[in-house]
Amino acid sequence: MEQFKYSLSIKTLCYIIAPILLIMLLTSIGSTLYVAEEPDITQTSSFVETKRFEQIYKNCLSGLYHNALQTNRENEVINSEPSETTQGESNIYINHNNQQYYFEGSLKFIIETKDNKIYTNISSLTNENINKIKTEIEKQDFYWTKTQNGIITNLVQEETNNYYSLEDSENKIYSFLIKDYVSTDTYKSENMIYQIAKSTYQGIIIYLPIGIVGLSLICVYLIASVGHKKGREDIYLNSFDKIPTEIAIFIIGILYIIMAYFAMRIAQSIINNLEQFAILALIGAIPAYLVTILAFVTFVRRIKSHTLLRNSICYRIIIKIIEFIKNMKITFRTAILYFMFGFITTILILERDSGWNLLLLIGMWIVCGIYILNRVIEYYKIRDFIQHLYEGNEVKPLNEVEFKGEFKKLVLKLNDIASGFSNAIEKGIQSERLKTELITNVSHDIKTPLTSIINYVDLLKKENLENDKAKEYLEVLDKKSQRLKKLTEDLVEASKASSGNIKLNMENLNMKELIAQEIGEFDEKFKEKGLQIIKNFTEKDILIYADGKYMSRILDNLFSNIAKYALPNSRVYIDANMTTDGIEIMFKNISANQLNITANELMERFVRGDVARSTEGSGLGLSIAESLTKLQGGSFDIYLDGDLFKVVIKFKKIHQNH
Repeated sequence: MEQFKYSLSIKTLCYIIAPILLIMLLTSIGSTLYVAEEPDITQTSSFVETKRFEQIYKNCLSGLYHNALQTNRENEVINSEPSETTQGESNIYINHNNQQYYFEGSLKFIIETKDNKIYTNISSLTNENINKIKTEIEKQDFYWTKTQNGIITNLVQEETNNYYSLEDSENKIYSFLIKDYVSTDTYKSENMIYQIAKSTYQGIIIYLPIGIVGLSLICVYLIASVGHKKGREDIYLNSFDKIPTEIAIFIIGILYIIMAYFAMRIAQSIINNLEQFAILALIGAIPAYLVTILAFVTFVRRIKSHTLLRNSICYRIIIKIIEFIKNMKITFRTAILYFMFGFITTILILERDSGWNLLLLIGMWIVCGIYILNRVIEYYKIRDFIQHLYEGNEVKPLNEVEFKGEFKKLVLKLNDIASGFSNAIEKGIQSERLKTELITNVSHDIKTPLTSIINYVDLLKKENLENDKAKEYLEVLDKKSQRLKKLTEDLVEASKASSGNIKLNMENLNMKELIAQEIGEFDEKFKEKGLQIIKNFTEKDILIYADGKYMSRILDNLFSNIAKYALPNSRVYIDANMTTDGIEIMFKNISANQLNITANELMERFVRGDVARSTEGSGLGLSIAESLTKLQGGSFDIYLDGDLFKVVIKFKKIHQNH
């Protein structure tokens, strides 16, 4: 069944069959209502046998009679020029008893008044042939005459003499209907409705259930399948479905209004032609049906995707108002209390005659003062709590009983945050301690056999080995063991530096001298790589308060990093300056390898500048330098700009007599 939900051909077929079933259903219902109003349809074989036909004939004849007599113009007498309403083969519109009838010359009449005037719509009527036409009237299919001999008619229904007050008139009336005279008129349209209702009512036992069941099944299927598209799990929405609901309703309403306007204009122009009216009505129903499908599909999709309300302008406005009220709840409440207090205070001040008013006023001031003071105390407790929490200090949960209203809700959330924050810090400290212990223990375990390896390598180097291959292998062992020793030492130092497990011997240091000393130690390596050191120092001594041993290690790591990864035959800039905030030392060089990592990634442990890891090093130098700098109260930052590598170290400025 799942594949039917995504079938476009089945959906299209349903949209085609639906209007057919709808017409079948509406026709069946209309026929049922027509038969309920005109029950004789089941006992008659033609429209002329029904009471409805007789009623139409009566109303039309009565309307013609009164129109002719009330007009009473000379040009309505025979042998005069034919008028637009009652004489000649002219169209006749009759509005009688709030019902409109239309005959295009098919209803013929002759009225002889008591003063010998004649009103007629028979253009061929003359004084010579009037008697002949009167005689031939009784040969017509449907006629009704009233003379001095009474009423003569071939209409078969009962109460044929009750033609409104025509039988009371002293005038003579002759009328007959030519049923096949024109293509369309009230008689023919009513006859067509009669035939459709009769045939439909005869088959209503089939048409009605088919229409109801068929439409119900199609509606259920379309509601279930609309919005589903093959290859998608969610409800598919097109561009029209995404516009606000009110705008969609407005667009659909405008389309219906436009179609209704044009339908009325066309209907007014062709109301006298039933065939044209039916054809154009069928053609006009197509765009109306397409708009109905558009409305049905878009509203079903919106309902199924839960966007009918959420995508409406009114809903968004209401949500904004609710959010505004929520955000302004405390302020709004405070404003109300403030104005109430001011209003009551004003009344009490104006009514100064009573001494009780003054006491009541003082009592209100005391109560409001206590209330405001309590809220201020609650605010400061929360502020101090947040400040301690922000600084990472250990905090005790606030007592929820001491707070009221919105402050109490805020305290509950802050206590939860503090509890989670404390747990996270405790777990972080425990994890860091375990990592430090692991590194220390592993390094110690590695160091013991490594020392033996290094010692035995030294002993082998003192032996006079004649095998050149053995000497080559021994050199490799010596080199790799020394590198492993350096890595082990760096691991231990990095672990101690990151955990702060280092004893510092703080003193005043002259960074100009310390940097110059380190440059001298790396002078040979810099020359081998063709690196030119360019120093930019201030004339005054640059003093910092730090540990000389670990500052030397920081500089050693930085210069070692420069010697390994700087572009050969390039320049290295070292700037040391005093700023308003303190001391700033900057190292800049161009990297030999492309730096495809961020500064934060480069600061991670075991990350090295060359991705190929062809150079010697553990990848811990920068991490150790950063940790040692922070332990001494400084900051260590790395900046990458293309291939430019820059390190900035900052310390607080001290005075000579520190």
